[in-house]
Amino acid sequence: ARRPELAALLGSGVRGAAPEAGTAAGTGDAEPSEAETDDLAAVSRMFADLTESHTARLEAMGLST
Repeated sequence: ARRPELAALLGSGVRGAAPEAGTAAGTGDAEPSEAETDDLAAVSRMFADLTESHTARLEAMGLST
């Protein structure tokens, strides 16, 4: 949330599209823009997918608790 450019970059890998030019860069708005919210949601999905895949791998190896 503090680095919208990083969120856009990470989110673009999830969506499979390049980050939009000027996405949330230096807007200074207190509320996140729609593009920022979409980027943060994409990053959240990416980490959720990573966590789920990791959990499945641990379970497959019998290492889950």
